[in-house]
Amino acid sequence: MNTLIINPTKIVFVGTNFCIYDICNMMPKHKNFPYGTEVLDPTSCKVINAVTGEVDKTTGHRAVRDKYYDIPDRKITTVIYHQTAGGYNPAFDQVLATGQFFVRDPKWKWNAAKQKWIWTAEGRGWPGFAYTWFAPFNPIIHEDKYVVFQCNPLNRVSWHTGDGCNLSGGGLAFQGYFLEPAAGVTRPMKGTDGEPSDAQLMIADGFWLEYAVPVLGATVLTGHFEHKKPACPGQTLRERLIGLRLVCGPVLGGEVQPVHLPDGAYGLTGSPGPLTALK
Repeated sequence: MNTLIINPTKIVFVGTNFCIYDICNMMPKHKNFPYGTEVLDPTSCKVINAVTGEVDKTTGHRAVRDKYYDIPDRKITTVIYHQTAGGYNPAFDQVLATGQFFVRDPKWKWNAAKQKWIWTAEGRGWPGFAYTWFAPFNPIIHEDKYVVFQCNPLNRVSWHTGDGCNLSGGGLAFQGYFLEPAAGVTRPMKGTDGEPSDAQLMIADGFWLEYAVPVLGATVLTGHFEHKKPACPGQTLRERLIGLRLVCGPVLGGEVQPVHLPDGAYGLTGSPGPLTALK
């Protein structure tokens, strides 16, 4: 188990029930950072031996051809909620393991019956961690606040969502494998109920209302399900973020005043500002 000793100088935000802790310098990076792997993607190549899967390497390209980059004073206008669809290891262990998955070089295996190369899901070979923030299933508690990890500098354009969202967007990943019946995900991971933790639901609310809107100046809250990943972040978080949009906006040109509702969600006092409609 990796032990994280909280350094108060690395706490970048403190909310009602959570705080954001900067671990950017602890996160794994690919050896080629800001670029990723140089491994050839066999699925991009012409297969010249249907038995062994041997390919003509001159016809293919690298698995990762782009890079991460920083934009000075980048303004995050969109926050995208995700689920990791991964394991339930302790908070700091899991964020590091997830980071290793992103930077580990990818592998493929040849399926002779289907005449195709199949990615083994052992790694992506990306330059670094995909998401901007990481909300553990069972967060570390520091001074009665749930610890959310900041994994990339706010000015960094990383690969969390695609679909035009990365440039001015920040991705918040919730650790876990969550059900989404609308996308056919109806069986939870063994030993779980397929739902976010109570702590994560509290973070989902507070992150948007106390941090994203008033601190970052974000104006759009969305989920990966609206950007070609229908199972992400799962039904409960999907409904949660839609509820946040309907209840409170965002509030533009006004002060956010969160109050607790009985279920732990947040509402706003006064009249909400304009709603951000997502098509």
